Amino acid sequence: MAIDNEESIYISSISSSKLKKYRKRVTNGRVLMSGEVGPFPLTVDRHRSIYMVDMYHDRVFQIDEGRTNISIVIGGSEHNGTHQLSKPHSIAVDESGALYITEGGNHRITRWLPGSTDGIVIVGDRGSGSHSDQLHGPADLGFDSEGNLYIVDSVNGRIQNFLIDNSSCQ
Repeated sequence: MAIDNEESIYISSISSSKLKKYRKRVTNGRVLMSGEVGPFPLTVDRHRSIYMVDMYHDRVFQIDEGRTNISIVIGGSEHNGTHQLSKPHSIAVDESGALYITEGGNHRITRWLPGSTDGIVIVGDRGSGSHSDQLHGPADLGFDSEGNLYIVDSVNGRIQNFLIDNSSCQ
């Protein structure tokens, strides 16, 4: 589930295999995508583009507001390089449009600047572990109102907090 800046709600459902958008105060959702769509983690940017993690195929889809075309913007095959994803599990977007993705297979968080073909490792990537700069099975992430990044480090049974330098997110 994700909420956009107009308070519309987006839901990816396994029971209906659909991605739906529910506008504020409207009970019937509009189908944006159907087929193999859920439940996949998703996020919505300030332009109401939807980014959805396809955990089974190591990629991220983008669906733009008002369009029916779907594009793969990241990944497509499992890999440990910075141009691919390995077992992506969760996604978030910041105000600059940069995407942040948890990678369970690589035990890291990558940041993907708008239009980039390579991610930037911002946390982890030193193998699985329990040191403060390591992750083991990152499962979810999110930001607080001050831009601090919180990561659910599932196998280690902890939530970690990181101050992210967004000065390079242009």
